[in-house]
Amino acid sequence: MCIPFQSIPPPTEGTKKAVQMLQILGVSQFVVGLIKLFVLQQMAGFYDFFTIFILYMAWAQLNYCNCVIAVFYFLQNLLMIFIFFGMNVELSISFFQPTRIGVTYFILFFYYIGACYVAFLAYREFKILQYDQMGGLIQTDQQNDWAQNNNQQQQQYQQQPYYNQATAQPQQQAQRGQFQAFTGRGVQIG
Repeated sequence: MCIPFQSIPPPTEGTKKAVQMLQILGVSQFVVGLIKLFVLQQMAGFYDFFTIFILYMAWAQLNYCNCVIAVFYFLQNLLMIFIFFGMNVELSISFFQPTRIGVTYFILFFYYIGACYVAFLAYREFKILQYDQMGGLIQTDQQNDWAQNNNQQQQQYQQQPYYNQATAQPQQQAQRGQFQAFTGRGVQIG
C-alpha cells in the first residue's frame, strides 16, 4: 500500500528505537525545509517536505527500502553542499568570512551526515526484522542449541567412517602385501 493509514507496531526494542529516531528525523527535516525556504530562499525546501513523507512511510510500515531512498536524498544534499563550498573556493570568494548562506550550509553539512547515519541505523534494524520474519538471521537460544546438537551429531557420523577406514586400511595393505602407487598412464590436462 502506498499510503499507509495504519502503522505497523514495532515488535522489537531495536525497531522501536529506529521508529523514534526516524520520527525525530522527520521533525528536524521539517525544520530544515523551513530554513531552506525562508533563510536560503530556495525552492529545494519543498523536497525536504517530500522527504518527510518518505520517512513516514519508513517508520509506519517498517520498510527498509524507504530508508535507502532517504539516505540517497541526504547524500545528494551533501553533494550539493560540497559543490557550494567548492564553487566558493574556485571563485576565490572569502571562504572563512561568515555569511548567512555559508553558515547555514555549514550547519546543514553536519545535519545531513547525522541524518544519513540515523537513516542507515533504521535501515539496518528494519532489514534485520525482515530477515527474521522470513526465518533468516536471528535465532532463538533454543534454535541455537538444536543447531549445535545437530552439528555435533553430524560430525560424529562423518568421523565414524573415517576412523573405520583408517583402521581398516593397514589391514587391507597387510593382506595385499606391499603398498604400490598408481602406475597407469593417466590423462594429460592442458
